[in-house]
Amino acid sequence: MPLTTSPAELLAHLDKIRSDGFTVSVSEQLFGIASVSAPVGAADGTRVAVLGVTGPADALNDTQIARLIPEVRRANHSRHTRPVAG
Repeated sequence: MPLTTSPAELLAHLDKIRSDGFTVSVSEQLFGIASVSAPVGAADGTRVAVLGVTGPADALNDTQIARLIPEVRRANHSRHTRPVAG
């Protein structure tokens, strides 16, 4: 069954990612797979990459996800980049 998202839902989710500075996915695209991701911005503010950690959902449980969030967000605040969110 194909996954569908309305344009309004997508825009709302992107706004939340910009606000939070990260996103978490647990079994959204593939059952049993979890990820934590954050945008990475260049010094001029453009988004140039996404840094993410992906693995089995049983290994990336709530405790591990909570530990990873600041780590992936830190990449967005390194001395070579300019924050694009949060």
